[in-house]
Amino acid sequence: MLLFVKIYFKNFLQSIYNLNTNIVLALDLPPSFQKFLEDYFENKISESQFKENFKNIDYLNIEVVLEIIEWAKMNKVKVFTIGTDSELFLKILNNGLKGLSQEELSKLPEIDILNPPYKKYLSSLFMASENLQKFNFENFYEAQVFRLEDLAEKIKKLLEIFNSKQLIIFIEKDLIIKNWELPFYLQKRNILDFKIINFN
Repeated sequence: MLLFVKIYFKNFLQSIYNLNTNIVLALDLPPSFQKFLEDYFENKISESQFKENFKNIDYLNIEVVLEIIEWAKMNKVKVFTIGTDSELFLKILNNGLKGLSQEELSKLPEIDILNPPYKKYLSSLFMASENLQKFNFENFYEAQVFRLEDLAEKIKKLLEIFNSKQLIIFIEKDLIIKNWELPFYLQKRNILDFKIINFN
């Protein structure tokens, strides 16, 4: 099954590339991975050294992500990370936005925590999970909103930098299946021309 998925993603990318070579890829990986990507593309680190950095990533199918990166390297397609700083996310998860220093707050995108449908959805997840209930719900909610605002802001910046290219983003399905998740935060930034493809 995994082999099929890997082949499917490569074929998907290749089919787009055959129609338009003017593309850029974005992956939901932490900012620190950008340097690893660049070093790997420039052959400054080996494949095994590169893969070693993925051992603590558990929210993505790493085998598929690595196939996407290999395809991009082979075709000389730029890849950028748009994920959230995990340390900052954990600080908000544990202490809320109020627990951040002024310096940390200054680095955040504008955050609008008024998203009732999303809050209701997260509340249902929170109440159903003993693991999540170890946290304060408001802090949990603020951390999730921060993640989506941060993703949307980074996507906006990439679109501004590469305004003549087609941007292809690979991200967790759970962040895009509802209109009040990432699509809401993209639309808030007047990013309206996008298509969501759910590979299941």
